[in-house]
Amino acid sequence: PLKDYKNWLIRQCQKNGVNIHLNTCPTPNELTEMKYDVVFAALGARPNKLKIPGIDGSHVTFAMDVYGHEAELGHHVVVVGGAETGVETALYLERCGHQVTVLSRQKEIAPDCDRIHYREVVLDACHAAKNLTFLLESTTISIIPEGVDYLDKNQHKNTLAADSVVVSGGSLPLQQEALAYANCAPEFKLLGDCNIVSNMQAAIRSGFAAASLI
Repeated sequence: PLKDYKNWLIRQCQKNGVNIHLNTCPTPNELTEMKYDVVFAALGARPNKLKIPGIDGSHVTFAMDVYGHEAELGHHVVVVGGAETGVETALYLERCGHQVTVLSRQKEIAPDCDRIHYREVVLDACHAAKNLTFLLESTTISIIPEGVDYLDKNQHKNTLAADSVVVSGGSLPLQQEALAYANCAPEFKLLGDCNIVSNMQAAIRSGFAAASLI
């Protein structure tokens, strides 16, 4: 659905004469030479690399890198991190045919979900998923070739077998990378996740608000 929405936004922009250049990364000098009046930087964020032994393993990937590469993952997948992004990724992988287990330190599923309407949708989807399991109040202590070692809520060490491990430990804004473009135009603004990491709704609102002022 997000891909469909993104493609719809592109079509709407094109209908209104907005030029979109994909797979393009201009340097600050190149952008300055184009002499724009306004530059908005919306570079997004990068995964927060948690300090977990084994996180650099060949069978480990980050949640934001899963989409489009789900077929490359093994059948049994452990998702480390039970916040909204981790849960959404787990649901997606389960629907793609994977057997998924989510390890979370939290006492509830996706506690950061929007409590108005959306959280109930996520919980209903989780309960309906046949190949999705949650291990709450569990702390990942290391990622091993065979899967994940973790402590349960009673502080007992356990090993969870997995073919692939997906880490969802939050994101960090690409703010310094975006600020490289700060002097490319008389007006400059950071938008979306490269300013403050949040969600798609907040990113769209920040873009709409900024565009409304020019």
